[in-house]
Amino acid sequence: MKAINGMLRVDQKYSLIGNDYLGGFEGSGYSQCENCGKPIANIAMVKGSDDAKTYHIGIDCASTLTSINPNEILQAKKELARKAKFVKFLKTECKTVIISGKPDNDTAWAYSKEVEKWESFWRIRFVYSFWKNIISKLNIRLIVD
Repeated sequence: MKAINGMLRVDQKYSLIGNDYLGGFEGSGYSQCENCGKPIANIAMVKGSDDAKTYHIGIDCASTLTSINPNEILQAKKELARKAKFVKFLKTECKTVIISGKPDNDTAWAYSKEVEKWESFWRIRFVYSFWKNIISKLNIRLIVD
């Protein structure tokens, strides 16, 4: 592990509470590590044990915090890699997203080609609300079915 001179207090413990991937989109929220100040795409959300504040830091900075289990960092890196792969699909291959029209269902299906209605050859099924902001910045056709 490399040492990072950061802004987070060293006299408190931190726990990993989540992660996010920005995928290089402008205005996607946090884009600067709250610990080292460097630009980040792979975000670890950590919570301080004493101040109970949530910090958005790079996954590399999170891996230097001794109170976070290395297995949690490894799992977060795997999840971030899956998110990055999905964002790459959205940016380069996805042509159509069909959103469920049912109020209690937030499911969406992504297609590599133009479709007019739901078809069984969808590429990826996902939770639309989680990816809505990224999809809105891309040239992807949206259909509510």
